[in-house]
Amino acid sequence: MIHENVTDCRIQMTLKENSRLGFLIIGVFRQGVRLEIMAGSSIRQVIVDQLGIAEDYLENRVQTLFLNGKPVDDVDAMKVSDGSILALSAAMPGLAGATLRKGGKYAAFRQQISFGGVSPIPVLRKGRMTLKLFNQVAEEQGPVVLTKGIGISGGDLLDVIRKAQDQALLQEILKVEINGEAIAPEMLPAKISSNAAVFLSII
Repeated sequence: MIHENVTDCRIQMTLKENSRLGFLIIGVFRQGVRLEIMAGSSIRQVIVDQLGIAEDYLENRVQTLFLNGKPVDDVDAMKVSDGSILALSAAMPGLAGATLRKGGKYAAFRQQISFGGVSPIPVLRKGRMTLKLFNQVAEEQGPVVLTKGIGISGGDLLDVIRKAQDQALLQEILKVEINGEAIAPEMLPAKISSNAAVFLSII
């Protein structure tokens, strides 16, 4: 979650099951969304305990992880700091994908660019990070993260809403509230400022 004092509006949506609008919204994970975390936690703790992604999914489905742009092999040793950028992906094709895969047999080829060793023992405190999800991980786990809520810019959300309007998808919104007040879905573009910091959750 995002600290309330940096959130201009809180939007909660309920969508129809298997909504196509949901797939549009999941696209924001490629650009990155803001999340409140306990900074100093291990990558595993952030993904499993704080984001709610299943541990076996992390072990078996998430094949590539980047922390601040560097590949990660050990999700227990590396800690997530305030301001970190964490990216998760399923298996990527080709030699590049094999080389970047966590714990893969080609990991030695990227030692100079990988996070290695163990992070210093941190002091746990509230912080924020940017989360990026790609390919199948975005499709499969984006909805899980969205139930907890994400921070995005009003401009990014407006882009999604306008695409939804063009495709007549706003009718897939069963209910929407802004700061606790129910509004008609078609009123969303008029209610969101492009400069706003938005906390969005989908239940």
